[in-house]
Amino acid sequence: MRGDSETLLTQNTGFLTFFPVTFSALSEEHKIDWFGTVRGRFGYTMGPVLVYATGGLAYGEVNRNGNVAGQTNFVLGGTVNNFAGSYSASSTRAGWTAGAGIEGMLSRNWSVKAEYLYMDLGNTTDTFSTFYTSGTPATGQAGVRTVTSSFRENIFRIGLNYKWGG
Repeated sequence: MRGDSETLLTQNTGFLTFFPVTFSALSEEHKIDWFGTVRGRFGYTMGPVLVYATGGLAYGEVNRNGNVAGQTNFVLGGTVNNFAGSYSASSTRAGWTAGAGIEGMLSRNWSVKAEYLYMDLGNTTDTFSTFYTSGTPATGQAGVRTVTSSFRENIFRIGLNYKWGG
């Protein structure tokens, strides 16, 4: 996102003043790198077809990163200072999954299935600091930012299964 702005309310030598903040860079990315499930199935058979509900444990690695850069301006124009900050984090999360599916026998050892899963690995909250890069003040911490990310996925699978043995 570019050109986003917000207004910060600051206290300056006893006078309440508005300093508009303009972001020149504001990005956030979060993704699930890998995941797995441990699930049970409960279903009903209708001849060679099984209709089932499934659910259980979900787990996976989630990665988050982002950066922000911008400037604080005087209300009537001119730059007070510039600031920037970034973060990067990774963690393995556990959550839950639930879904439903249908599986049908094609022959004695072969079956085909279609399945839907909803997976929830919860939320993460990352906090990072931005620092002044120029202006007044020229150094020091400009602010603290908090980013909350949600990790939920909808998964649709189709498969061809082979049953070993008789």
